[in-house]
Amino acid sequence: MFCAPRFGEAVQDAQRIISLAPTWAMGYCRLGDLYAQQGKQLDAIDTYSIGLQSVSQDASLYAQLIEGKHSAELQNEKRVDFIRSLPVEVMAKIITLLPRDAKLVCLQVSSIWCKRTLEFSGSWRVSSGDDMTDEQSIKVVTYIAAYVEQLTIDTSNQQVWNQLLVDMQGGHFRKITSLHLTGIAGRSINRDMLVPMSVAFSKMNNTLTRLQFDANNDYHQSHLIKLADLLCMCTNLTSLRYRSESTSFDWIGAFTYVGQRLTLTDLEIKCHTSLRCNIEPLLQRCHKLKRLVLGNCSWEGLLNSISRNGPSLEIFSFDDKDTVPDVLEDDADMERQSSGLRFFHVGNAKRYDDLFTLIRNHSASLEDLSLSIYNGGFYSIGQSVTYSDIRLNKLKKFTFTRDNYNIMEPFLRHVISTSDNLRHLCVNGSVNAEPIVRTLLTRPRLECLEINPYHHPFGIQHPWTQLFEAYAASSSALTFQMISLKQYDLSGASLTALGKISTLQEVTLENLPRATGPMIVAFLTKVGNNVTTLNLSTLPVIRNDELKTVAGMKGLRALKLRQLPNVTENGVIRMVDTMTSKLRCLTIERCSGVTEKAIVHAKQKINIVEYQAF
Repeated sequence: MFCAPRFGEAVQDAQRIISLAPTWAMGYCRLGDLYAQQGKQLDAIDTYSIGLQSVSQDASLYAQLIEGKHSAELQNEKRVDFIRSLPVEVMAKIITLLPRDAKLVCLQVSSIWCKRTLEFSGSWRVSSGDDMTDEQSIKVVTYIAAYVEQLTIDTSNQQVWNQLLVDMQGGHFRKITSLHLTGIAGRSINRDMLVPMSVAFSKMNNTLTRLQFDANNDYHQSHLIKLADLLCMCTNLTSLRYRSESTSFDWIGAFTYVGQRLTLTDLEIKCHTSLRCNIEPLLQRCHKLKRLVLGNCSWEGLLNSISRNGPSLEIFSFDDKDTVPDVLEDDADMERQSSGLRFFHVGNAKRYDDLFTLIRNHSASLEDLSLSIYNGGFYSIGQSVTYSDIRLNKLKKFTFTRDNYNIMEPFLRHVISTSDNLRHLCVNGSVNAEPIVRTLLTRPRLECLEINPYHHPFGIQHPWTQLFEAYAASSSALTFQMISLKQYDLSGASLTALGKISTLQEVTLENLPRATGPMIVAFLTKVGNNVTTLNLSTLPVIRNDELKTVAGMKGLRALKLRQLPNVTENGVIRMVDTMTSKLRCLTIERCSGVTEKAIVHAKQKINIVEYQAF
């Protein structure tokens, strides 16, 4: 009964004995002994004292109560409360390193422990609903609210929500700067919570600068809290990210009562369905925006609206799946004058004339440009659309996805030939490779090249081999460092040419339909001393024997194996055991023959091991 993991049950049993037989000494003796064994000497003393008052002095265990109380008093005098005795800086270090559950226990030991634990506010700067149970949240949220700077609410428990709202309305979250309401939390918001949430936001308004709101996930439910509502309630935001899975079109709300938001520099809106709302009223009130990310928005008039109402914009992404960089602290400086768009990614453009107008207006500042134009781009093609005057002198990275009618491919060659600082080129789609390669051969060589000619007929990609051979023979000061080949009609000549480039550091090979095991082994053997990062994906030709070659790559530091059906756990274990390089990171995703056994083994020898089961 007294074993440590079951103290709680033993205490309850002893308390039940006392309640049923309040004049029997046995209950008090058992409860006092339990408290003493747990180090709760004051509780033990109180229990023995109550027993001595309730039990007859003639009882057989009366003397044991006296002895137990005396022993507890002696132990209490010897006890050292380290939280009182240690230097403040030592205690701060200890409490900061404690896991969240242990900190929650410290809050409830005694008033002095609670005070000391809360004083080290670094322990509570980041608080998340998934770091503690709902019961713990209700108990401690009032204690820690004053020290929380970043809060993630990830619960649907109404009691937790009510407690959070009470503390928010009471102004207890007085240091909060960042708030994230996840989809689980957003879905649990009901109409009865709207007024308390309005009051809560107003109380946090002075300090809250970053808000991410994931609205309800019910596809057919109307939005209770709209974008305009958040801007009304939170007037000092620098970053707002709004996401919804609902098919309702009422997400934006009315901007009649929304004033100028001159602090807002970062706005991200991603919704499940095409947003037919006019966002110009929003842009008119956010003239200081430096980062704008839109998903599934209406194309009509969008770029013209951006041109009219985005004087400070530097990062703009529309319907694009690539990662969009955040606004750096220096970029968020309100007083710094914007020099124009630096990052422009468009995933589904509809009008070439609007597109070229925006690119032309920001040609002096663009550094990263991505154009993906699928259906509909041909609607506005006319004689007035020209680009020969466009010079992107600062452009460093260009991502191009071929349109259905191949109308934009000449623009690709124009950018390559006129952008002297271009270092990173990504080409998606079945482009005519030969004129592109000819253009690349006339300019300084690239540092990074990604080729993804999906849905192409075999046998049309060999011009790229000519480029690889030229790079291998080049003595240019610029080094060709990264190659990514996806869905590429690979020939042995292409890999042979790539293998001769001594400056390669990063290689990605994915879904190469004509690749063979010997071709890949020969290539990896040639580049093994130089390549530091290798990604192998969707390649049935990669088997355990090919992993032996990977193990012999002396320069390898990071390795990713993804969807390799013929690789087994024994092959991975053997590779890890025979690695000749100091591999620092191993990622294995969806490889059906690899199990947890291989991952556990790899973690014993490699610093970072990431695993996603099939």
